[in-house]
Amino acid sequence: MKMTFRKAASFLLAALLLLGALSSCAPENETEATRTTRKPADATSEADTSAPDDASDDAALPKEASVMKLSLTEADGIPVYVYGEKGTPGYEEADYTSLYAEWGRDVTIADVREDPDTGLAYIIRGKRLTLGLDFLSKAMIYNTEPSGAYPTEDDVYVAWWRWYVTRWNYLLPEIPLCEESSAMLYRIEISGPDVLPVTAERTLARALLYWQTKKESSTVSIAVLEDIDGLFRYPSFKKDTAAAPDLMVEELTNGLEIVAISDDGRPEWNPTVVHSHEETENEDGSRTYTIHLWEDLRFSDGSQVTARDYLAFPLAFLSAPGAEADPSFQERSGLHFSGVDTFRFYEGGDPGKGVLSGVRLLDDYTFSLTVPASELPDANLLFSLRLTAQYAPMWLGGAEILDDGEGCYLSEDFYEKTADRGFLMAEHLRKSAEDPESLSLYPYSGPYALLHFSSGDTASAVLGKNTYYRGNMRGQKPSIETLVVKQVPEEDVYEQLLQGTTDILADIKSPERLKKASEIAFQPEGMVKAAWYGLGKTEVLHFRADLGPVQFEEVRKALALLLDRETLKNNLAGGLGIVPDGPYTDNALYRTAVLSGMRLQSYKMNTARACLLLEEGGWVYDSKGMPYESGVRYKKIPAELMDERNRAYASADGAAQTFEKDGYYYMPLAINLFALEDTELSEKLSLLLKDKTFSAAGFLITETEGSFAQAMDELTESSISGYYTGTPLMNAFDALTRDYGGTDADGSYKWTLDPEEYELFSECFFRDPADVVWLK
Repeated sequence: MKMTFRKAASFLLAALLLLGALSSCAPENETEATRTTRKPADATSEADTSAPDDASDDAALPKEASVMKLSLTEADGIPVYVYGEKGTPGYEEADYTSLYAEWGRDVTIADVREDPDTGLAYIIRGKRLTLGLDFLSKAMIYNTEPSGAYPTEDDVYVAWWRWYVTRWNYLLPEIPLCEESSAMLYRIEISGPDVLPVTAERTLARALLYWQTKKESSTVSIAVLEDIDGLFRYPSFKKDTAAAPDLMVEELTNGLEIVAISDDGRPEWNPTVVHSHEETENEDGSRTYTIHLWEDLRFSDGSQVTARDYLAFPLAFLSAPGAEADPSFQERSGLHFSGVDTFRFYEGGDPGKGVLSGVRLLDDYTFSLTVPASELPDANLLFSLRLTAQYAPMWLGGAEILDDGEGCYLSEDFYEKTADRGFLMAEHLRKSAEDPESLSLYPYSGPYALLHFSSGDTASAVLGKNTYYRGNMRGQKPSIETLVVKQVPEEDVYEQLLQGTTDILADIKSPERLKKASEIAFQPEGMVKAAWYGLGKTEVLHFRADLGPVQFEEVRKALALLLDRETLKNNLAGGLGIVPDGPYTDNALYRTAVLSGMRLQSYKMNTARACLLLEEGGWVYDSKGMPYESGVRYKKIPAELMDERNRAYASADGAAQTFEKDGYYYMPLAINLFALEDTELSEKLSLLLKDKTFSAAGFLITETEGSFAQAMDELTESSISGYYTGTPLMNAFDALTRDYGGTDADGSYKWTLDPEEYELFSECFFRDPADVVWLK
C-alpha cells in the first residue's frame, strides 16, 4: 500500500468555517424526499437493504464490531483486537481483517451489484456483503481493469466513484457545509477571462496563456496579498505548504511537462513535448513507460532540452544527498519508481549499488520510467509522471546521469562528503532551491522566464515571455509580453486596481473580500470586471469520529439536519456553488457523469427528522438514566463496547459526563467543538451555537478556542506542537477544508482498518462496519 505525501497532507488543509442559522427542534412537515425509515440503533444499516439474490445480507454485526471499540487500545496501550491480512505474520491469530484484504484483490467491477433502493454496492460471496468505504476507496485506485459492461478504465472509475460517494453519503463521516468559491477582479483592458476563465482545474497561470491585453505596454500586473517567498524553482522546498504566489510563478516559468492536466482535470500525455510513448507490461507485473521527446525543445536561453533535464530533479532529491537537503521530498513527491528504496540509501563508494533501476536514460531524447507491481493498478498513475524540463546542472552541478543498461545512477562526485560526513551536494541543492542567485543563474522551460525579483514587504517578480516556448498541451503560447506579480497590502489593493496600477487580483475567498469584489465590479464606471469560480474544495464540520456521540451515524446526521447550510453558503460564498451531501463539488470531474444515477440522502434542514433519528438511535435517556423529557439526551451502551476513552468522555465544561449504571454506560449527547481563535467566523459560530435549537434537540455543545496547531494536536490526540494534555475531549473541528473536486489524490488509506495506518492517516478516525470481516 502506498505511503505518499498525500497521506501526510490529510490534516494540513485549513480554513475557517461559519455555521448557518439554526431552528428549534419542533415538529414540522416532512416530504417524501427527506423522510427515512430506520431500524433501531443496534441493527446495522445494511440490514435495511433488500437482497434480490438468493443470498442473505450480513446479519447484524456482533457487539464487538461496534465502532466504539473496534481495534482501539485500552489506556495501557494493549490492543483490544488484532488485525491481520492473508500472508502476513500472525494472520492465523488475528481477530479480524478487512473486506478488501479478504476479497478485494479478486473482485472486478463486473462482480459488483447495486441495491435498487439505496444505491449501495455489494458483492455475493456465499452471502451478500455490502462494500464499505475502505473497500470502495481501494477499488477505485487498484481495481480499475475494464470488465463486463465497463469497457474503459474511465468507465470503471466512474462506477467506483459513484458507489463510494453513495456509501459516504449514507454514513456521513463529516458534514460538508458549502463549496468554497473565489472571485477574480480584472481591468477591462484584459480580454479572455470571460471566454476561458479560471476554474478549479484551470489555474490563473494556465489561463493567462489564453488571455490578451489592450494595453500598449503589453504588461499585465497581478496583485497578490500573500507574501512572495521567492522559491520559484521549488516552492515546497522544506515546507509543508508552498506560498500561492510562488506556485503561480513556478507554474509560469517551469513547463514542458510530459503529462499535462486538461481543463477538466484529466492527466494526458502532452503532444507538444512527447513525440511518442510506449507502455510495456513486464513479467514481474511492473509497467514501463518509454518516452520519446521532440528534439527541438529549448530552454529560455535557447539551449537544448534533453532527457537528462527531465531526470535530474527526481534523481537528485530521491538520492541520499537530496534527502539531506529536503528529508520529506520522497513522501511528498508521490514518485514511485522501481528501485527507489535501494537508490535512496546509497551514499557513494560503489557505483554498482547506486542504480535506480526504474529510471532509464536510453538516449539524449528517450528515457523510461518503471512503476513496480506493488503500485498497480492505479487509476491516478499518470499524475505521478508529470515530470517537467528543469535545467540539469541546476540540481546536479557538475555531476552526470549515467546508465550502463541496468538503470540510471549519478557520478561519484555527486556523493562527495564534507569534513563532518555530510554531503557537499546538499548545499548545492539548497542554494538552487532557495538562493535568489539561482533565479538568474539557470534558464527556464515554461511560457515565461524570470527577469527580475525583489524581496521584502513589497516583493515583486517580473516575468518576460519565453520566445523558445513551444506551447502548452494544445500548442497555446502566451500573447502578453510581460507579467508582474507583486505583493500589495490589502488596504491598497482595491484602489490600485481601480486606478490601473494593477490589472488582476485573483484568489479572493473570504466573505468580506467577496463582498468587496461585488461592490467594485458593479461600480457605474465599469473599469473593473469580476469572474467567479469554484475552487474544488469544500468547507466541512470535521469530526474525530471515534470519540463521544459523533461516532454514531444518527448523531452526525442529526447535526447536519439542524444546520441551515443554504444560509451558510450565502454568508461564506456569496450564494455561489452548491451545498453538497457527499464528497463532491460542482467542479468534481465525474459529478456530471454520475449525478443523475446517484440515490443520495438529502440533509436539507429538517429539525423533526433530526429528532426522530436521535430517538431511533437510542438517545432516549436523561442524566439519571430515566426516560428523556428535557435537557441533555443520553444513550445507553453495554459496558463491553466502551473503551477507556469513551468511558471517560464528558462535555468540555464538565456539565455532562458519561456514567455507569447497572452494567451499562450512559453517554451524553455532548459535542466538544474546537474553534480557531480570534477570527470573525469563529465569533459568529459561537453566537450560533448558543441558539436554542441544539439544546431543544437534546444537544449540549461546548466551544474551545485555540490555534490551528492546538487543533491538530487535539484532532490527532498527539503532542505534535506540545499542546495535547493526554485527555481526549474534542470531537468536532471547524478548521478543515476538503478537496472534493479533484481525482489526483490517492484516498485508499483514508478509511483503513489497519490500526497502525488508522492512527497515522485516518481521515475522520472512522471505521465503516461493512468493511469488517471477523475471523473468530
